[in-house]
Amino acid sequence: MEQKRELVMRHLRDLWNKWRGDMHRKYVKENSLQVALRNRPTEVSVDDWDWLVKEHYFSSKFQKASQQNTLNRGKRKMLHHTGSKSFRQIAWELGGKSGNPPDVAKMFHETRKKANETLENRDQDKYDEIIQVKQANASLSDIEIVEKIWGKQSHGHITVFGGGTTLKDLRGPLPSRSDLEARVIEEKRKNQMFQ
Repeated sequence: MEQKRELVMRHLRDLWNKWRGDMHRKYVKENSLQVALRNRPTEVSVDDWDWLVKEHYFSSKFQKASQQNTLNRGKRKMLHHTGSKSFRQIAWELGGKSGNPPDVAKMFHETRKKANETLENRDQDKYDEIIQVKQANASLSDIEIVEKIWGKQSHGHITVFGGGTTLKDLRGPLPSRSDLEARVIEEKRKNQMFQ
């Protein structure tokens, strides 16, 4: 039950964030506070809209984050060509639904290819690097390949696999403390045998 609760709450949080983003784009963005307050959608109460506009959209924290995100979007080097289709949907269609999700090279190619199946030069270089790393070390997992090429990944977004994908999704759950303690005891026992 707790696992389902976590998934449902994550989904609700995503829906809430997307709704707030839609409201910001449609009714608030590039408007003054007074104009934003007057542009209230009909399905939102006056009190709720006042709070959302004043306490969220026009808060200094939101304004600062918005400006930083605008700068960050301008710095993107690798753009995907999937349109509105999410990376998770692509992974699902490429075998995820049958329990055989695509590897990092396939995902990278499918999310970066143009209509004529080609990659831009910069993307082709990264794709070649992925293939070289895979061939040099076939035992590496997808997350190890991604971290070898792009560096340590942050929680909630994995390069190539997109947002909403966590490290746990690719790596699996971390061992529990008792599992780690059992391993330490076993290693100590092995070391004592060699002394």
